[in-house]
Amino acid sequence: MFKTREQHEDPCKRPAVFYFKSVVSGANNRVWTYYIRHNTSGNCSQITVRKNFEEIRVFSEKLDMGTGQVKALRRQCCDIIPSYNKLMTIGIRQCRDDELIAMPV
Repeated sequence: MFKTREQHEDPCKRPAVFYFKSVVSGANNRVWTYYIRHNTSGNCSQITVRKNFEEIRVFSEKLDMGTGQVKALRRQCCDIIPSYNKLMTIGIRQCRDDELIAMPV
């Protein structure tokens, strides 16, 4: 999917853009993907928490092709793990029973 909207003239109002860096298959049937921020803000003097992040790490369990996990509707939830410095960590997991899933309206 591509965002085709024009960039805002004010570099302080441009969104932070992250690009895929790498993927690592780890222990316990986990997959880690790493994304690194592309500097699109130019010489912006405003510093926001969102723009302070330089790297995002996402971890999830590998899909099991034999369990119907791929065929059924997948509803996954995520946990934002408390971050430090310039790193954000997100954990993707199966939603638990009675866990609410919200969709933007």
